[in-house]
Amino acid sequence: MTTSSGNTSIEKGIIKDCPTNELNTVLAYLYTLCGFEKMPNETQDMVLIGFIREHFSNLTIQDMKNAFEMGISGETGVNMKHYHNFNAIYFADVINAYKTYKRSGKDLTPKLIESPEMSNKKKKESHSKWLDSCVFPYIEKLNKGEIEEVPDHGNTLYNYLDKRFINYTPERKEQIKEIARVELLAELRIEKVANPNDRNMIGKSITDILTNGQETEGLVRTRAKKIALRIFLNDCKGVRDLIAEISEYEK
Repeated sequence: MTTSSGNTSIEKGIIKDCPTNELNTVLAYLYTLCGFEKMPNETQDMVLIGFIREHFSNLTIQDMKNAFEMGISGETGVNMKHYHNFNAIYFADVINAYKTYKRSGKDLTPKLIESPEMSNKKKKESHSKWLDSCVFPYIEKLNKGEIEEVPDHGNTLYNYLDKRFINYTPERKEQIKEIARVELLAELRIEKVANPNDRNMIGKSITDILTNGQETEGLVRTRAKKIALRIFLNDCKGVRDLIAEISEYEK
């Protein structure tokens, strides 16, 4: 199994339609993300996949990734301590916390169902609803000083803006990525002191970040995008009418 889940084609699909080998790839990414030193064996994988197919068959692959990435960053409030046991109970706890978080109305992920049955018109309507209901109100609140940061779960808003409005150079993005590494290292060092039983595992994550390793690359990238979004939106205050720009672009 690989530790990368960069295949965007499978991320758009739902679990019941996902081949087992591709689910294995996604699970390998989650194991790495959670800091497992030893991957579960093939039998454990198959038991977990059977459980996931039975109880979470309509979940998208992207939602599965978001649940763990948001859990690790503390956004869903779930206890991510796995004690080296990535079983069905642990998986269900993380997913159910994510589903509860989404039902709370805090999620900014667009409700687009990428399937052949969905017409382009429906996709556009869903996208417009996302902007009008979930994006624009938060930008307005940020501009008025009512909130300090616009939430962006799964980096959905950043990815949308990055293609059209942000235009940071590769050098600037690398600078922001370095800020993300510094933030994560500070958090991990505090956690290492607070959780001496996990110090070896946490220490390996710290080393991986310091050496630009692959095991923590996804975590660093997700944090960097959150930081970049925060910087960009704050830089726009009083300078750019971002809502008007987006509205004009979407015409």
